[in-house]
Amino acid sequence: MSDPRNPSLPLLMKLGSIIVHVDEWFSEDGRDVDKVVVLRAIDDPEVKQWIKDMGALLPLKRRHHG
Repeated sequence: MSDPRNPSLPLLMKLGSIIVHVDEWFSEDGRDVDKVVVLRAIDDPEVKQWIKDMGALLPLKRRHHG
């Protein structure tokens, strides 16, 4: 397993894309396409694995009750 604190360039590009599109999504000119891109990027297997591997270094996801 690689060190999650030293992500690959492709993973850094995916994480950067998430950040840029979230910023755009919440901007005055935000568009639905930004939400779609963010949701797809979050669902990416490499991104999911990185989040899991980071463990306690990232905030815990809220549990949804229902």
